[in-house]
Amino acid sequence: MAGQEVPCGSLPDQLKKFAEALARAAGYSTSSEYIRYLLRHDQKRKAQEELETKLLGGLASGASKEMTSDDWNAY
Repeated sequence: MAGQEVPCGSLPDQLKKFAEALARAAGYSTSSEYIRYLLRHDQKRKAQEELETKLLGGLASGASKEMTSDDWNAY
């Protein structure tokens, strides 16, 4: 997917100018690069949230028990 443009052209002019200003302020050469960064950052944040939810679910599931050879062989 490298090199594909984010469709900033479909944004209203006011939002497009805002995105371009934010991109420049953050050190990106184009608003597309900045928007890709934001999307990747949000994707990573959501993955972290999902992991934390699963870990908390595991902690709340009760006391753990040591797996036996039979438990491992069942998989």
